[in-house]
Amino acid sequence: MKLDVKGLSKDKRVNNLSFTLQPGRMTALIGENGAGKTTLLHMLAGLLRSSAGQIIPSETQTDFRKSIGFLPQYPAFHNWMTANEYLVYAGKLSGVEKRVVNKKAKQLLNRVGLADACNKQISTFSGGMKQRLGIAQALIGDPQLLLMDEPVSALDPKGRAEVMALLKELKGNCTVMYSTHVLHDAEQICDDVLMLHQGKLIKSTSLSDLLSFTKSNSLTVKASEDITDFANRLKEKQPSWLLEIRGHEFTVQDKDDNDIRRLLLKELSQADVPFKQIAVDSKTLETVFQEVVADANVPRALKKRMA
Repeated sequence: MKLDVKGLSKDKRVNNLSFTLQPGRMTALIGENGAGKTTLLHMLAGLLRSSAGQIIPSETQTDFRKSIGFLPQYPAFHNWMTANEYLVYAGKLSGVEKRVVNKKAKQLLNRVGLADACNKQISTFSGGMKQRLGIAQALIGDPQLLLMDEPVSALDPKGRAEVMALLKELKGNCTVMYSTHVLHDAEQICDDVLMLHQGKLIKSTSLSDLLSFTKSNSLTVKASEDITDFANRLKEKQPSWLLEIRGHEFTVQDKDDNDIRRLLLKELSQADVPFKQIAVDSKTLETVFQEVVADANVPRALKKRMA
């Protein structure tokens, strides 16, 4: 399912958001606490009415939200039910046919790692088990659009890895948007990124474009002996280079962000420096997010003066 969002707003929590979710792609929704992520997901899921803007699906059906699976940040359950009873109940509410709902519930419970607990009351479940059951509930109706609010927040490292593997399986089968604070995980599985800050959209792009555009030209040189003297001479010889010296290694980057790899290799060779490794310091989604937020906090008038 493709979804176009135009000028979406909700009071002061979300302000004039416009973006497109492409069919079959996975989008990471990232932002600090209070950035508006949960508010946005609730509006997309139809649980919260927007104060302005449009949500335009590619589907022609009257109520496209029947094609949505939703996992809230804090899923609530009928604790007196067993996991299997609850999932069958959720499946019937989602329109799953009676003749297949029981089989489908068992398959999903197995898929999210709850097969052994299928007949246990939900009241006995840990937070992580409830999170897994919530994910199964979101999938029971075979959604074309899957929305998840912090799906790994209550999981231990093993559970998080299992959910990430499940999300990888879903890639290409449906359109997925999920919010997360675990940016390393998002970097491993997502196709696109939406960054929110104080209710505003500050970046919307593909992950590959984001990381390639912000690729660092910073290099780290590691040697088998102390190279402080060489690094200090290099600093004097190349005044446009920024060096951070740490005994057996140093990090260098040009002030104008020029690619200095060839010239650095020439300097190392001429000085006969016994280096072991030269590594490109590539940026991560987390460092890029911090830079984008920092840039968003700079007043527009100041940016013009800096330009």
